Amino acid sequence: MAAPRERFSIFVALGLLLVAAALCLTAYNLWESWDAGKRSQQVVEQLDASIGDYRDGQAFGQKMPVSKVDGHEYLGILSIPELDLTLPVMKDWDYNNLRISPCRYSGNYYDDDMVVCAHNYISHFRALQTIRIGVEVRFTNVKGEVFRYVVTNRETVEPTSIDFMIKNLNNSTEGFAGSWDLSLFTCQPGGATRCAVRCSRVK
Repeated sequence: MAAPRERFSIFVALGLLLVAAALCLTAYNLWESWDAGKRSQQVVEQLDASIGDYRDGQAFGQKMPVSKVDGHEYLGILSIPELDLTLPVMKDWDYNNLRISPCRYSGNYYDDDMVVCAHNYISHFRALQTIRIGVEVRFTNVKGEVFRYVVTNRETVEPTSIDFMIKNLNNSTEGFAGSWDLSLFTCQPGGATRCAVRCSRVK
């Protein structure tokens, strides 16, 4: 049986190893967020250079045009001026794509039912967890059509509430009922729940 001094030394060594592991994980997460932000801004610059004069998006029921950058298909640029956030939106989501930029989870912006997801990187959707009601959100597609929205609700959604997210229906217990033209969502810290920001189109 180890002496008290030896046990203390073992506990100290284990504690230092755990602290070092936590620091390494934090450093990796910060690097991953920085890298995602850098790659997103590079895509935004390329998309922005190819987009023509901006005009209000009007038509419904159309197929969404795409622009290819570095082998990935993008729908356009999402911007939230108050958060100083300008990000590309990839056409289809998967876990690899989410490491580069926000992605369309479902829906079509022409039909006012698009849902966009992203990691809660500082450079991506972390700030959604504190966004104010009434904030302007813009989506500019690759043809230069601009779709304007305002934030009308922010709610916490369970990871299993996929239908409510896809259908843009309210699933909160906050007493707010309705449907939305654009939804943005990301993981809450810890990943147990999702933060969903609901937006209504300004027509």
